[in-house]
Amino acid sequence: MAAFVVRRLLISVVVLFFVTLIGFSITHVLPGDPVTSILGETASPQARVRVRQELNLNDPVPVQYGKWVWGALHLDFGKTFREGRPVGTEIRTRLAPTLELGLLSIGFSFTLGILLGVVAAVNRNGPLDHLARFVGVIGVATPNFWLGLLLIVLLAVKLRLLPAFGYVPFDQSPAENLKRMIMPVFAISLAQLAVIVRISRGTMIEVLGEDFVRTARAKGLPGLMVMRRHVLKNGMIPVLTVAGLQVARVAGGAAVVETVFAIPGIGRLTAEAVQGHEYNVVQAVMLLSGVVIVAANMLVDMSYGWLDPRIRFS
Repeated sequence: MAAFVVRRLLISVVVLFFVTLIGFSITHVLPGDPVTSILGETASPQARVRVRQELNLNDPVPVQYGKWVWGALHLDFGKTFREGRPVGTEIRTRLAPTLELGLLSIGFSFTLGILLGVVAAVNRNGPLDHLARFVGVIGVATPNFWLGLLLIVLLAVKLRLLPAFGYVPFDQSPAENLKRMIMPVFAISLAQLAVIVRISRGTMIEVLGEDFVRTARAKGLPGLMVMRRHVLKNGMIPVLTVAGLQVARVAGGAAVVETVFAIPGIGRLTAEAVQGHEYNVVQAVMLLSGVVIVAANMLVDMSYGWLDPRIRFS
């Protein structure tokens, strides 16, 4: 196990290096200029030259990248171009809403998705199975931004059951916080829920047909015990594999959902940074997302051995 972890850590360093390199390259080839975003198109050439010097944008791109990497190694991600605030501070102030949105959406989608998948597998070709498959198709086919707007129109504007926009920290008002998170969590979770339902249903059907399940039932073990000890544990490996991929979907969907619901999180910060050509912010967020995704996939790989003792790391 130790050798496996060390090897994965070394691979992760290489992966994160390419993430920063690709992110840096993309931000510098996108149309637009941060100086124009700050000063406007009517600024004088002298003002443009002065701002470019202050922001170190006159350096060659490889030099800029080297300076940013050196700062990132010391946890210094630079400052925002427009306000001059440390990028690390900006990210820390926006981290709590995104973390809450991500954890709630992952918890909701996996809990309900596995439950629906198991119910559909046990009641194969029955009404509940058709319902679960219908949810799977609808979830995959529905864009999260469209679903978010639909929820706002239906639940906030028409029925006035939930507030449409904004975010209230949990420590200020737990009830108001949860009310404002219901629609964003559902909007970002539906696609994940659909994938998990389909994967868990197919896996459970396959495991239910295995010889060891029939043997356990022939020994007279209760149905719930067979499901908990044998079916679920053996069927969770594909679902866990999907779990690592769903973290990336949450990170990507957060930018859209947080913008639609006016949640001041990392996703909305990224969208604003792209529009304002805030190179340092975009690069820092991409690095943070890469670290989270790599860590999540490593935890998933390490959990395989716990679910299936036949799996060994060497």
